[in-house]
Amino acid sequence: MQYATYLRRLLEPMGAYDLSDGTQVRCELDTLGQSLDAVNAAIEENLCNGIPLTADAKTLQGYFALLPLQPLDDDPDKLRAALLALLKLRGRSVSLTALNDLLALLTPGVSVATEGTNQVHVAMDKVKSPQRAQAYAIAAFLLPCQAEIVI
Repeated sequence: MQYATYLRRLLEPMGAYDLSDGTQVRCELDTLGQSLDAVNAAIEENLCNGIPLTADAKTLQGYFALLPLQPLDDDPDKLRAALLALLKLRGRSVSLTALNDLLALLTPGVSVATEGTNQVHVAMDKVKSPQRAQAYAIAAFLLPCQAEIVI
């Protein structure tokens, strides 16, 4: 229901106002109702975009703009999955499976494997040359700081 209709139905039982078409009160209620409809639409959009599961592509890119990494893919579904995986990953112990899953979403073609106690091998065979620096930066951001990265 639109707010103008809601306001008219709210005031009609009181009988204090002439709410017929063309009256000043009716025009004021219609104008106020349109403003409330616009505010309601803005609130719904903000609520939708405030949650990663329902956010649109522009908002998801905004989330990643806050991080020191940028995904190589702009697909909203992959961005959403990567953001949710990143939220789960940070602050916990990093498993290779979780890290590879996240890297597959952020940088297709990059994978990691352990090589000893503190060495992590980052394979970038399938990454195009111009994107290698960005892929390396993403892997370095996600890996624990004590890990030595071997390419």
